[in-house]
Amino acid sequence: MIIEFFGLPGSGKTVNLKELLRRYGSDACQIVPDHKALKNVRSVFSAEFFAFLFKLLRLWLWKKHKVRYDFRALYYFCLLYLTYMNLRKEHGKRYYLFDHGWVQSVSSLVWDEPALYEKCGAIFQHLNRYFNGAICFVFTDHADEDVLVERIKTRTYDVRLKHFSAEEAKRVLHAQRRFFVSAAAELKKGFSVLPLDSGQPLPENTERICRAIENRDEK
Repeated sequence: MIIEFFGLPGSGKTVNLKELLRRYGSDACQIVPDHKALKNVRSVFSAEFFAFLFKLLRLWLWKKHKVRYDFRALYYFCLLYLTYMNLRKEHGKRYYLFDHGWVQSVSSLVWDEPALYEKCGAIFQHLNRYFNGAICFVFTDHADEDVLVERIKTRTYDVRLKHFSAEEAKRVLHAQRRFFVSAAAELKKGFSVLPLDSGQPLPENTERICRAIENRDEK
């Protein structure tokens, strides 16, 4: 099963992912894009990958305004996909966890044209087809924007919002929240989407995720 976390920066994606990794132990692994995946000729030139790439390029061609960062998003998207394909074939884990995965990649690609989210269904249905429908999306959020801003400002690594004023960061977070809510609504048409409030205690959220995963496994 694939478990993908998506949502606002500072909303608890990484914290919850690490807790699941701890809970599931050797049955789970996190997918991190690996440039070595490009060296696997069988994966790169597989019919599965070309079908995925075709759908991804169609999404990009639908865009009215092509921007510079689009190519980075496309590359990251493909690298993430190939890395997963290789790990799935080599290790056969029960759970594959994504932090800043496919949904975040789509968000980066269509950020300036939110209406394109309606056309992303083909990409996720492709994932659904090849991964036997075993995908659970976890949408993380936090109602208090002041908390999100504080988390972003105190991060040790660099993020774009870290250099904004508090008010500017809140405006961007507000827009991003609307964007991810729309994404979750689209995903619900074909997948399991679990909304998660990171303002709740971590153990409670972990139990909620595990119950959702177990229910999905039973189906």
